[in-house]
Amino acid sequence: MEETNVCIEFELETGGCLRVDAVASGVFRVRLGKSGVFKVSPLIRYGILSDRLTKNESNAVAVDNTNIDLLENGVAVLSVDQRDGRLILRDVDGRERTRSDALSLNENTGFDIQFALKDEEFLYGLGDVSRERMQHRGYTAHMRIANLVSYAPIPYVMSTGGWALLMNTTIEHTFDLGCTVRDRLRVTGPERELDFYLFVGDGFGDLLNRYTDIVGKPALLPIWAYGLTFIAQEGLSAREVVDDALRFRSAGIPCDVIGLDGGWMERRYDHSTRKTWHPERFYIPKSSSKGPHTFIGTLNSHGFKLSFLLYCDYDLSEWEEFRINGIPYEQEPSESWYEHLKPFVAQGVSSIKLIPSRQLQKHPVRSWANGMTDVEMHNLYPVLYAKQMYEGYSEQTDMRPMLYTIAGYTGIQQYAGTWAGSSHNGIEALVSMLNHGMSGHANTTSDMYIHTLEGIHFGFLQPWSQINSWAYFRHPAFLEEELRELFKTYARLRYRLLPYLYTAAHEAFQTGLPILRAMPLHFPLDPACRDLLHQYMLGPSLLVAVYTERVYLPEGSWIDYWTGEVYQGPLQLEYRLPEGAGGPLFVRAGAIIPMWPDMQHTGETPVERICLHLYPHGASSFAMAEDDGVSFRYKEGEVAVTRFHCEVVQGGVQVRIEPRFGRYEGMPARRGYELVMHGQAKPAKLLLNGQRLPELNKRDKTNTSAGNGWHFDRLNATVRVRIEVAEESELCVEAVFRLETPESETDIGVAPSGVRKGRGKAVPEAEKQLEIALLAGRHAEALSALGQWWSNGMRLARTDDEWRMRLLEGCLLLTRHATQNGWQAAEVFGDDYSAMFQLQAVASRERGLRLLETFAGHLLRYVHRKSDSASHPLVQEMMGIVDSELDRPLSLNDIASRLHVHPSHLSRLFKRETGQPFSEYVWKRKMERGKALLESGMKVYEAAAKTGFKDVSYFSRVFRKYWGVPPVELRR
Repeated sequence: MEETNVCIEFELETGGCLRVDAVASGVFRVRLGKSGVFKVSPLIRYGILSDRLTKNESNAVAVDNTNIDLLENGVAVLSVDQRDGRLILRDVDGRERTRSDALSLNENTGFDIQFALKDEEFLYGLGDVSRERMQHRGYTAHMRIANLVSYAPIPYVMSTGGWALLMNTTIEHTFDLGCTVRDRLRVTGPERELDFYLFVGDGFGDLLNRYTDIVGKPALLPIWAYGLTFIAQEGLSAREVVDDALRFRSAGIPCDVIGLDGGWMERRYDHSTRKTWHPERFYIPKSSSKGPHTFIGTLNSHGFKLSFLLYCDYDLSEWEEFRINGIPYEQEPSESWYEHLKPFVAQGVSSIKLIPSRQLQKHPVRSWANGMTDVEMHNLYPVLYAKQMYEGYSEQTDMRPMLYTIAGYTGIQQYAGTWAGSSHNGIEALVSMLNHGMSGHANTTSDMYIHTLEGIHFGFLQPWSQINSWAYFRHPAFLEEELRELFKTYARLRYRLLPYLYTAAHEAFQTGLPILRAMPLHFPLDPACRDLLHQYMLGPSLLVAVYTERVYLPEGSWIDYWTGEVYQGPLQLEYRLPEGAGGPLFVRAGAIIPMWPDMQHTGETPVERICLHLYPHGASSFAMAEDDGVSFRYKEGEVAVTRFHCEVVQGGVQVRIEPRFGRYEGMPARRGYELVMHGQAKPAKLLLNGQRLPELNKRDKTNTSAGNGWHFDRLNATVRVRIEVAEESELCVEAVFRLETPESETDIGVAPSGVRKGRGKAVPEAEKQLEIALLAGRHAEALSALGQWWSNGMRLARTDDEWRMRLLEGCLLLTRHATQNGWQAAEVFGDDYSAMFQLQAVASRERGLRLLETFAGHLLRYVHRKSDSASHPLVQEMMGIVDSELDRPLSLNDIASRLHVHPSHLSRLFKRETGQPFSEYVWKRKMERGKALLESGMKVYEAAAKTGFKDVSYFSRVFRKYWGVPPVELRR
């Protein structure tokens, strides 16, 4: 094969000149025209598509083989028939991805191209061209921006067959995706020149990466843009807008951006370059229009950025041509559209909502300065609008802009985010975002509907979050208490998730993979994921479902974020929403999720401590990306990457944290960590770089100055590890568990069938539940857990008589529970105690289980006797304080101070008298009181307040773990 040029060009026997360029690895550009002189595509002329095809960077070669020319570029081979232009696209291993019919170009009807579709192929992409479907095979789509119908059509479609097509035109055209003829993808349009790209890739991720190399990677927004944007009611004044902002701070609800609707302008729908602030509502004297004394400065001083809405009907084409040619059209160049916006940006406007409202309508007779017709400019206009705003803001401030629009076309993702408009249904907005993501666009959102649980849930679990008040009052401070508390819970969760979401945004900028990911992106071979419209992956590890009670969990283990319950996929789940949640949220087993501490806005404090939430399962890793959050220096390599690794090893869980690689301005000099390992039993010990870590007491676990250490949260089945380091170095944390089952059970972490796995073996969840039930004195739950524990042992038994060993283990477990509480085993088990020394006389496994149930019954009755009575007057007084003050914070230290007794002495005394720690007694009384209140008809949030819980969702999680049912179900 002799290497020649990177393109081939020849006359077809059927007429017309065909040119094929090997643009890059796995990318071809195909053009067909009347002659060898091809016009420059507007998308390339204005720098929206990459012009790298003219730089001959590919290693493509062309070979003359009679009637066929082969063009190979390292990843794919394109065969071209010289007679009629038929194409065959193969990978380098010779597997055919697709083939075309003869290329057709008609002087009167325009172009017509058809590609073969296999039976098992499915098609995705096309941008916001439909809000009814995500899988497009069998449908027809028209590539024209239309108000309320098709806000952002993108003429890009990719196939499960490993190939994709992009049409390089701005003129309206039509995709027939196997609708008229099932095995044909047909594209037709009126243009008298054919121009398109073909891509080959191993999966959707590979295709999106190559496609966005051509059309531009998604913009990396400033980090504050990934927080919360609140657009105030359009009739408010500057003072009222500031008041709205301060309501966020006083309510403890994080927010970064305060937005103004069209009412900020003197003329409400001012499309001109003469717009000014409204002279009454937003009066800013010209003599001193910038600084902390203005309403913008006041917002800034409280950590807010200002956004405003902008209308545009300007002829943007003239400035584009001037930038290209350096000369005007027959007159002196007029100013750029952005020029009149510079004073507003200088005053502190940081974010702009772009409304090309008139450009969503047809203007058949409108002429443009660049000589194009409105047919050519219609789809192009919103992209030029975003491009000029992006370039103008960047040049003026040297900072990343936060721009967003509802309308777009090819390339919009590199300049602006999009919002899907207002939709109380919500699913239409989600489908828009799913289709955007399958077309290389990452920064998507929709207006949050804050008046429902589902609206809040969906609104916060998106690439970026926005509330649009418009003519209404949608401030979360005005919500009723239950919704307001839920809103606050979700807002805080979002801000804690920012390092996870911002890393996903970095990945989008590098690869084109979106932040909000349609299920086929992660599970392309699962047919159940093919057209799921109610759920998506948010980043690599969070599965979100919205406006549905039916959730599909693909293959693997999944953890309910709200309850901690573990599910094994594939599974169609009828989901029952727990109290305090707005919708289903699942974590993929093996996930490593970095979180920030609570904060009111980004940049409030330096992030010197990262909390890593770990869901151990096999081996997994996560590379967290950080930069200064506002400048373009990340493009120059000023990024710090921290790699986290979590692996289930023989005997436990090992977590490695590599030193940060790279630097950026403002990077915290030190970095501390808190590790939260979910779904774990209590470890025997924890090691940091081989040295044993101390177990922290209850006072130390909340005292950040207490140094390194760990503690086990029995209620939530989590191990929390605190690490403070003096210098940057690799950290290795090992959690070592006790061996309790055969070593062949080598996984750890999340397991199916109600088993949470422990050190080198399966540690039954039933054992943990048994211990909790015994401690609380819950008879039915304890016997149920004991039965499950026994059944798990029988399932793992290798011989018929191994039940005797299980019986012995059970006796030891119950005896240990008694002695750990300071009780005499003979006193607890009474006359049956002697049976523990005659286990060889037990005749069958059934009688063995009955004997354990008898022992457990003795233990439960003893717990009740000890906990319900106490002879010591100090303990009696403690119990009285607890019963009368359950709606307040109760701590042993506080009660000891009131009783003038040392806390350690009081703790030992209470446990000796009651048989349980003071904290467990308080939990028991709170849960019993909560249950009684709910059964009396009290609302959940009222019962939470009466038992001392400020956070309703936390009350619900604790209640469910304690009683086995969510509070709302018990109330019913």
